[in-house]
Amino acid sequence: MKIKSKLQITTVVSLIVALVIGLILFFSARQVSETIKKDMVADEIIRGLFELNILTKEYLIHHEERAKIQWQLKHDSLSKLLKEVEFKDPEEMIFVKRMLKSHEEIRSIFSEMVSNYEGHGDGKRGVSQEFNNMLVSNMEQRSSSMVSDAYRFAEISSARLVASQQGAYLLVVLFALIMAAVVAAVSFLINRGVVKPIGKLHEGTEIIGAGNLDYKVGTMAKDEVGQLSRAFDRMTIELKESFAGLEKEIAERKQAEEEIRKLNRVYTMLSDINQAIVRIREPQALFEKICHIAIETGGFHMSWIGLMNESLQKIQVVAHVGGTDAYFEKLDISLRGKPLSYCPVDGALRERQHAICNVIPHDGHMAPCQKIAFQLGFRSSASFPLIVSNKIRGTFNLYAGEPDFFDEEELKLLDELAMDISFAMEFAQKEAERRQAEEAVHESEAHLRLLIEGVTDYAIYLLDTGGHVVNWNAGAERLKGYRADEIIGQHFSWVFTPEDRRNNKPQHLLTTAETMGRAEDEGWRVRKDGSRFWANAVINALRKEDGSLYGFAKITRDLTERKKAEDHISKLNAELEQRVVERTAQLEAANKELEAFAYSVSHDLRAPLRAIDGFSRILLEDYTENLDEEGKRVLNVIRNNTQKMGQLIDDLLLFSRLGRQEIRASGIDMGKLAKAVSEELKLAVPERKLKFTINALIPAQGDQAMVRQVFVNLLSNTVKFTRPKERAVIEVDGRSEGNENVYTVKDNGVGFDMQYVNKLFGVFQRLHSAAEFEGTGVGLAIVQRIIHRHGGRVWAEGKVGEGARFYFTLPRKNKG
Repeated sequence: MKIKSKLQITTVVSLIVALVIGLILFFSARQVSETIKKDMVADEIIRGLFELNILTKEYLIHHEERAKIQWQLKHDSLSKLLKEVEFKDPEEMIFVKRMLKSHEEIRSIFSEMVSNYEGHGDGKRGVSQEFNNMLVSNMEQRSSSMVSDAYRFAEISSARLVASQQGAYLLVVLFALIMAAVVAAVSFLINRGVVKPIGKLHEGTEIIGAGNLDYKVGTMAKDEVGQLSRAFDRMTIELKESFAGLEKEIAERKQAEEEIRKLNRVYTMLSDINQAIVRIREPQALFEKICHIAIETGGFHMSWIGLMNESLQKIQVVAHVGGTDAYFEKLDISLRGKPLSYCPVDGALRERQHAICNVIPHDGHMAPCQKIAFQLGFRSSASFPLIVSNKIRGTFNLYAGEPDFFDEEELKLLDELAMDISFAMEFAQKEAERRQAEEAVHESEAHLRLLIEGVTDYAIYLLDTGGHVVNWNAGAERLKGYRADEIIGQHFSWVFTPEDRRNNKPQHLLTTAETMGRAEDEGWRVRKDGSRFWANAVINALRKEDGSLYGFAKITRDLTERKKAEDHISKLNAELEQRVVERTAQLEAANKELEAFAYSVSHDLRAPLRAIDGFSRILLEDYTENLDEEGKRVLNVIRNNTQKMGQLIDDLLLFSRLGRQEIRASGIDMGKLAKAVSEELKLAVPERKLKFTINALIPAQGDQAMVRQVFVNLLSNTVKFTRPKERAVIEVDGRSEGNENVYTVKDNGVGFDMQYVNKLFGVFQRLHSAAEFEGTGVGLAIVQRIIHRHGGRVWAEGKVGEGARFYFTLPRKNKG
């Protein structure tokens, strides 16, 4: 046989062998992939069963619709997974069918649990609870059976995966050795030019067959042997990639199994702690139990719970398991200090969410508590806030012995656990508050009972819903004459007069109290001896928390003496009213006489004053050349005094008429009125620098003409008494106080001494001489009379050299 033919034969054989190995690898990889998929399905089934158990316990504890819906969704998801997966192996199919059957039985048991809870309730709690415990036991048996089948299914899948990998490896090695033998046999038949390349290829096969998949034959020849060696190198690369993929899948599977074990441990810890929350009501015992479960079941190295000291704003450890006293002595966390970025406990308190340290450092910059934690073997830690009534109350803290221990899924579960602990704390707090409230109520009832029994001036007793006497205090016995054993059980109408009983007054009072909550009455009552007394009685309806009526409380006072006094006062008032009518008639007659006298006086006085003023003016105008300066001065003084006397007569007449003039009440725009008066005063003295500030004034009710006279008199005074000032500042303001409006007129004038304030509003009373400031001394008296006629008040404040303030009030509803 020619060498060429041999080489061709060698090439064909090598290709066939390579093809067979590729097919073997292809089918082996496919088989391994299917086995891994089945293993993942088994892991997902196990995880789903644990989640179903957690949701079942959550529903049993809280009976919430949300837990029931989540349970049904998770159950449907597992049912779909079991029905969709395809298995050809009879043994696997047996496990799947058995798990499907158990899964459907679990659904049926859970449905019975829901029906048991929703169908019975608190009224049949004893019977339904026993049945519920039986259902829980049945469900745990079915769940355990399914978990056992799933683990068995996973073990079969794992065993087949390993067997597939080993078979593929043995076949690859076997066919590699066969190819090496063929190549070695043919090499003896080829010439020396072919032997060396074949030998090198043979050496490469031995190296690769030994497990060194990084080796390359690297023959550069361009003949068939070189092509074969290069093809072999490519095949080695593909084989290496296949084995690398298998190793990666195996590593990922181991990591997934480890995660499942961690989650299973956390689920178990969560379940145990929730059971402890249900059983243990005392907070300190519960905290200690939680820390023990975290260590014993959760596998953590240390667990502790800290609560906030409200006054110090500092965390204080209340329960811990693991660690040393030295660690907690170095733990100093306060919200009043600076944030500690390295400390999860500080972060959880400030941010109100979980904080983790997945790698506790080991260097010279560590905090004291971090150094001790590292020495104790802690490598990661997490803190979870405990929030009660939307207020941070403390933290739940866990420490693990390996770095990067806390992943996202585990943190979600631990967040839920922290919320469960917070709920337990809130429940305990409310329970303590309820007990305190009950104790306070009992104590209050005892004090009230002692108080009522000790009262002798009031009749205090209770009635049932029908009006029958339930109890009877000493005051009732003294006031009404009946002993407790004589009246208890009798209808309270017995103490009413026969007239009131015929009019059904007692029942009317009860009906009013029941409807309105309270009824009050004054009238005659009858004692045991038949005597009557005037009483004030108050009846209050007594209701339970649900609003239902359970009785009445009645308090009676003896007002007989007050009644006698009121009757006597009524008689005196009637006599007084008659006297007032008589006196009013006398005063009206006197006022008419006074008015006539005032008119007569004013007429009789004005005539000579006009004559004096007129003749003085004639002398000044017609005989001015015959008068010296002193004569002219004297005549001017005469004229000025006659004019002042005329003004004084006018003011006195106005003052007199104001006491009799009828008030024509109407709405008054006080701001508009004050502004109009100020504009008139500014026109009267254009040479003066007057600054009027009229603020927003509350409208009033009154006689507009009279109120205008008040503003005229007060603002005229401000203009007059600010004359020494270069710039007069005058302000009018107002405000509402109670049932009246208060108005203020303020200036920066000469002011006055407050010790003479009582003289301001008297007729002819002046605090400054006529030489300093003109006037009749009647203006403020007119202001006071107008304001008093309107039912208001007037007063003043001042300080010498610093101005004055005048106040007056008007009722919101004019009294006339």
